[in-house]
Amino acid sequence: MRKIQIHDTTLSNERKGLGFKANLEICRLLQKIGVDTIELDEINDVNTEVLFIKTVSSFVKDCVISVKARSVKSIENAALALQNTEHPRIRVELPVSAVNMEYFCQKKPAKMLTFIEECVGLAKSHCDDVELCETDATRAEKDFLITA
Repeated sequence: MRKIQIHDTTLSNERKGLGFKANLEICRLLQKIGVDTIELDEINDVNTEVLFIKTVSSFVKDCVISVKARSVKSIENAALALQNTEHPRIRVELPVSAVNMEYFCQKKPAKMLTFIEECVGLAKSHCDDVELCETDATRAEKDFLITA
């Protein structure tokens, strides 16, 4: 039998406009309805957002808590926030089209491959569950995408 997994992205994009308590309530409701993964945005405000994730981790025990990371520093912040999480995941999101590699990361394809390897390796050193999300993959060169 196939299992359909539910990954909720409500708090990965909308969290900025809501208060701390409202976001906690959303996490409680997501766990209650049985989502598989709660996806959270990249940590920008270390003090507040690490506290938020640690608080969520104290009561969310059945869901994967996934935190987006796009740099070495954000991977370290995600690892710090997810320390006591029952089911942590670091979601490394990096561009793979030539235009976005240069625009967002200021890297050519060869350097980007090294950066992807470095980021995924660092994330794996902190967390067993690491997901690589290749953004803008439909515009990437096929050979680069396969290598990445």
